[in-house]
Amino acid sequence: MSQVPHLPEAGDVVAGRYRVDEQLGRGGMGAVFRATQLGLMRAVALKVLLPERTGATVRERFEREARVAAAMRHDGVVDVYDFGVDDDGRMFIVMELLIGESLRARLDRQNTLSFEEATQVMLQVGAALGAAHDVGLVHRDIKPDNIFCVEGNEGPRFKVVDFGLAFIKDGGDLGRLTSDTIISGTPAIWPQSNVAAAPTWALLPTSTPWGVSPWRCSRGSHRFRDSKASSSRSSCTSRRRAWPRVEQTHRQSSRC
Repeated sequence: MSQVPHLPEAGDVVAGRYRVDEQLGRGGMGAVFRATQLGLMRAVALKVLLPERTGATVRERFEREARVAAAMRHDGVVDVYDFGVDDDGRMFIVMELLIGESLRARLDRQNTLSFEEATQVMLQVGAALGAAHDVGLVHRDIKPDNIFCVEGNEGPRFKVVDFGLAFIKDGGDLGRLTSDTIISGTPAIWPQSNVAAAPTWALLPTSTPWGVSPWRCSRGSHRFRDSKASSSRSSCTSRRRAWPRVEQTHRQSSRC
């Protein structure tokens, strides 16, 4: 076994059954590759933990992401097929290969969505979050980066990805990687109950972060623009921001 894991390259076979075809993207925790599941010859998405992310908590969070997503059975949540560590020490997750782009990429390209498309985002992702809450899961990091747009014959489908920060009510050790004294997630979308450090915030619905994503879709900016934790804490607790009226949202979206 190699002492220093490294990211796979095109042509490498991970865990003896996943051939890497090309790298699709890279984030703060892992790199995602298009791969082929040998034997079945099925195209999959292979997410590999970055070699420099060696901390125990990071590895536990990566495993947690796989286990939480695999526990979900919903059209609005990405399917997880496999999880493990290969002979080179690389921790990986195998997921369904989604053809499309993140909601963040779409918004970066066209700034806002049409009223009809923004409504579909709210309905579809809201249904996925509702199904998660029904089984005691709270995503806690819903944002355009973690919503994936898949084009289909009947219009776009929106899927929730990345459950690495999810809270699992009554989930034992798997539900306690973060605690009610640690603020996790993305500062610009923190719920007020989160930044106010309410002792039960981890069990609250993701209502405020979920509300921020439609705001971004319709207005072209975050409800709170501060990216630093201290600034966002102040913004969330000291300012009240009016939500856009439907007719205002429709007028702005129709201009794009």
